[in-house]
Amino acid sequence: MKTTLDNARTAIAQEIGSDAAEFTPQGEKNFVAAAALAGMAGSFLYAFLKAVANKAVAKAEERIGESVGDAIGEACKDLLKRLHHEKPSPTNEELEQARAGAAANANTLTPAQLAAIRDAVTAAMTAALSKQSDPEITRRVVETVGQQAILSVT
Repeated sequence: MKTTLDNARTAIAQEIGSDAAEFTPQGEKNFVAAAALAGMAGSFLYAFLKAVANKAVAKAEERIGESVGDAIGEACKDLLKRLHHEKPSPTNEELEQARAGAAANANTLTPAQLAAIRDAVTAAMTAALSKQSDPEITRRVVETVGQQAILSVT
C-alpha cells in the first residue's frame, strides 16, 4: 500500500513532535510551530529519498563498514543545511521529484537491497544528527523517516 508524501511528512512530524528542539540550531531551541515541524519532517524525508534516488545501494553494500558513500553523505549534508536554515525546506515539487527518483530505483532493487539502503541511510543520518542531538531521539525519528520513505516508494 502506497502512502502519500503528505501522510509520510505528517507521520514524521508527529514522531519528531516535542523533540523538535533536538534538531534546531542552539539559539532556536525555544518553540517550534507546527508549520516549522512539517518543514523539518519534509527535510528529513527529502534527504532520505535523495539518498535512495542517487543509487546509494551499491555504495552502501560495498562500503557499509567505512563511508556509506557520497550519495548518502551529500543527503545528510543537505539535511543539516535545511535544519540550520541555510537552505529552505523542500517544496512539494522537490519532494515529489525525489520520491519519483527513489521509486524508479526502488523498482529495480530486491527487497534485500532496499533494506540495505534503508539501513545505511538510517545509520548515516543518525550519526550526522547525533552530533548535536540526543542519540536515542535521533535514532527513533530517523527510523520513522526510513519507514515512511520506503513506504512512499514501494
